[in-house]
Amino acid sequence: PRLIDVLSIELQVVVKVSSFVVNSVNCNPVFKPILSNVSKNNYNLKIFDRWGGVIFESNDPNLGWDGTITKSGEQATNDLFLYYIVLEDQYEKQYIRKGTITMVR
Repeated sequence: PRLIDVLSIELQVVVKVSSFVVNSVNCNPVFKPILSNVSKNNYNLKIFDRWGGVIFESNDPNLGWDGTITKSGEQATNDLFLYYIVLEDQYEKQYIRKGTITMVR
């Protein structure tokens, strides 16, 4: 009989918090997913306001959202926002993760 080695890789995208506190030192000051087994080459995080407008976007998995609206430079107000993450594992299989995040100032 022939033995076959099987390699199992699990993609992990962890969004542990449902809220974050802007300008806080100890309480989730930035919204950023925790990633493992993810390709750093094809990553995109978008944050949407309640009307569907993109207020933050990043292709850098090390960069999180601190509550700043990218286009205006203004700080977003306390609200519920949508996040949408597109990423790939090391085998170029694409994954999408989405959900809501509450920002508190």
